[in-house]
Amino acid sequence: ISGIGSGKAFPYGTTTEVYEVTDLAGNKNTCSFNVLVSPAPKIEAGNDTFVYYGESIVLSPQADDKNLIFKWSPDSFINDVTSSGPVVNPENTIRYHVQVTNQYGCTAEDSILVEVKNEIFIPTVFTPGNADSKNTNDTWNIKGLKKLSDWEVHVFTLWGQEVYFSKGYETPWNGEYKGKEVPAGTYLYVVDNPNDNLKAFKGDLTIIR
Repeated sequence: ISGIGSGKAFPYGTTTEVYEVTDLAGNKNTCSFNVLVSPAPKIEAGNDTFVYYGESIVLSPQADDKNLIFKWSPDSFINDVTSSGPVVNPENTIRYHVQVTNQYGCTAEDSILVEVKNEIFIPTVFTPGNADSKNTNDTWNIKGLKKLSDWEVHVFTLWGQEVYFSKGYETPWNGEYKGKEVPAGTYLYVVDNPNDNLKAFKGDLTIIR
């Protein structure tokens, strides 16, 4: 009697279908039911990205529904495969796939490539305690050293006084020496592996306060 004709697609939303049945004696009866069509969810895992070896990164997918169920794969180097914003710290380049499911069982999928860079990145400027800086870097965050426990980090004044030393680099330097802030200015750094004299990084480091 009413509803969507045979062979036609149902629109999004709820459609009531009403049917009339007539038997051979002419008796009639009607029945009705609702057909709910929900649009499939949308998910964007984000642009492919990179992380330095030993570092972690938060994946921030964009979805059109806050009530989606997330499932990430593979489950390697990821803190929670059901999170909408998991933390990953891969040891090698991985493509993570994410599937989302809405309340009606409809699914959508996307993926993101996380490239692992096996190199060291050493910032040349940092701003400990500088609240007025728009890009405040409170610590000297060297990328790629966290899992290289045999490496050493030295920082010297221009006159040769060592104001910082670390074997491994689990805790980035905060710009202090013996509990006191070192003056703003230029310092010299050496990042090396005492077991391999060919691998050493030297340069200038500027502290802005």
